[in-house]
Amino acid sequence: FSDVAPCVWYTQAVAWMAEQGITLKTTGSFGPKKGITNGQLARLMWGFMDAPGSLPDHQFTDIPANAAYNDAVDWMVAQGLVNDGTTVSPKRQVNRGRVLNLLWQLAGSPEPAEDLTIPDVSEAAPFADAADWAVDTGVVSLLPDGTLRPRSKVTRAQAAVMADHGRIDVLVNNAG
Repeated sequence: FSDVAPCVWYTQAVAWMAEQGITLKTTGSFGPKKGITNGQLARLMWGFMDAPGSLPDHQFTDIPANAAYNDAVDWMVAQGLVNDGTTVSPKRQVNRGRVLNLLWQLAGSPEPAEDLTIPDVSEAAPFADAADWAVDTGVVSLLPDGTLRPRSKVTRAQAAVMADHGRIDVLVNNAG
């Protein structure tokens, strides 16, 4: 990719995604600083699972039939990762808490090895166990100030690194 330098913190993760066929293209620009949207996240996660097909169609009204993530959303509904409502907001950017929660669910929602105290993650947060699991398994690291910033938007580079650091394909295959 023209916008991924050979030695930046996300180079290997982006290369891994391209090698695995998880990205739709492998040349041109990747857009590492752009936020990842619900539609792109669906496509990314579906790609982790080798893009399974032959699934019932979702009922979301805000996803065009020809969208690159249409089949991915079908898969997410079938996996129980999203509820089949009327809208999924495919162009809305996602935050760290949502990404970690979905990756944790893909891995089988395992109990974290320890209950961490993360200052900006309430024990009552819907992604609290996912945050503990993600830090414990190395999917993410706490920031230098000890926070996770679960409400911060996720860039495409960050999403690639989260996936690669945790080797989600390995975590999913070893879940359960």
